[in-house]
Amino acid sequence: MVLTGGNRSSIGSPALAVPTEAPVLDRLITLSELRRRLPASVSERQLRDWVKSGRIRGAVITPSGRFLVPTSAVDQVLSPVPALEGA
Repeated sequence: MVLTGGNRSSIGSPALAVPTEAPVLDRLITLSELRRRLPASVSERQLRDWVKSGRIRGAVITPSGRFLVPTSAVDQVLSPVPALEGA
């Protein structure tokens, strides 16, 4: 995202940064929907654990406890996890 500064006003307040590009937003889906898009070897419980551990970026847990994940999570889950050094 590119930020641009505006002119300072005469009273000396700082200029506000205005984004020139809008971020691309993913549609949020439920874990059940994500589970249906993945191989049968991935359980909904496993997905819930991955959300809690931060493996699925962009996921949110609503105040009511519902897990919502971006549609790009399909690619995140299907991509291999990098091996730990020394393992």
